[in-house]
Amino acid sequence: ALLETVTACSELIIGTVLSYEQNLTPGEKVRGIRSAIHAYDLICDRGCYGRYHGYIARMYTLLSLYLWLDGKKDEAFEALDAALENGKAFQALEGGDTICFDAPLLRLATQEPPSSNRQYSLPESLADDWPWWSVQEYSLVVDEIRADPRWDTWVRKTKRK
Repeated sequence: ALLETVTACSELIIGTVLSYEQNLTPGEKVRGIRSAIHAYDLICDRGCYGRYHGYIARMYTLLSLYLWLDGKKDEAFEALDAALENGKAFQALEGGDTICFDAPLLRLATQEPPSSNRQYSLPESLADDWPWWSVQEYSLVVDEIRADPRWDTWVRKTKRK
C-alpha cells in the first residue's frame, strides 16, 4: 500500500508538471520531477524499488530533458545514466523470484517480479522512447541532445547486455 501511494503521488506530481507546461520554468519542472523520483526514497531508503525501477527510469529520462533546457547539460546526462541504472535494475528482476524489500517499512512486503513478456524492454528501449512522455519541449531538445557525443555513448550503453 505504501508503494502504491508513493506511485500515485509521483504520478500526480508528474501530471501536474506536465499540465502546467507553459507556466513553469525548466528549473521548476526539474524540481518537480526530482521530488516525484525522491518520493520513493522516503519508503525505499536502501535503493531497492522493486518493479518501480522501470517507472523511475522513465522519470529520469523526462528529468534529463528539463535539465538540458535548464542549461545543466552534464546533469542531463547524469539523469540518463540514472535512467539506465534503474532500467538495468528492473531488467534484473524480470522473471526472477519474488521481490523482497530490505527497507524497514517494507521488510514484510513482497512483490511479484515483472514479466519478461512485455512489449518494451528496459534498458534497451530507453533511447528510442526518450523522454517517454509527450511534451512540447521535445522538439526544442531532441536534435541538440542527440548531437552531443555523450548521447551516442549512452545509447550504446543501453544496448549492452
